[in-house]
Amino acid sequence: MIKVASYLVIVMYVTFLTILSYLDMGLFDSQN
Repeated sequence: MIKVASYLVIVMYVTFLTILSYLDMGLFDSQN
């Protein structure tokens, strides 16, 4: 259970970072 929970947390964290980087690139594209 702990390993599964840790895996889910890592997946959610990576997805969150990917969305943040995607939004940041979109904002930069809009500004430039």
